[in-house]
Amino acid sequence: MNTIVVLLSATSYKFSHILDNPVVMLDKVTASLAYIALILVVIKFVSKLLAKKNIPFFAKLDRFLMKIHKPASLALIVFGTLHAIFSVYSIASITIWPWLLGLICLLSCIAAVVCFVVRKKMPDPKRWLTYHRIATIVALITYFAHVILAKIM
Repeated sequence: MNTIVVLLSATSYKFSHILDNPVVMLDKVTASLAYIALILVVIKFVSKLLAKKNIPFFAKLDRFLMKIHKPASLALIVFGTLHAIFSVYSIASITIWPWLLGLICLLSCIAAVVCFVVRKKMPDPKRWLTYHRIATIVALITYFAHVILAKIM
């Protein structure tokens, strides 16, 4: 019983500073919501690959994820932007690299959306998906680097 009390008090101490500062709390909430949106956006690619293997569950999942792909992308950009705004306070306590990588990630997400929006105006309209996927890969790489550097710095 004493162990549980110690763990709960350690946990509440660890997170008590978040509740004291509304900007920190909004930063953490928007980061979490952007992460959930990123998972929904990326899982669409995985479901597409598995749907091509004629597995009925993944075909249904892929159709569902296609319906929420655009709203999830919009949510990712909105929550990512809000997270960037709310996290400006932390630049003084960590190096600028996590913030820059997060910015590159956000810009890559925006580039992926722009590829979709202007696909019919591109010189070769069939190439939009290639650019879209490249922007997504850049976003994922910079996202993981952003999270790793933010945790260790």
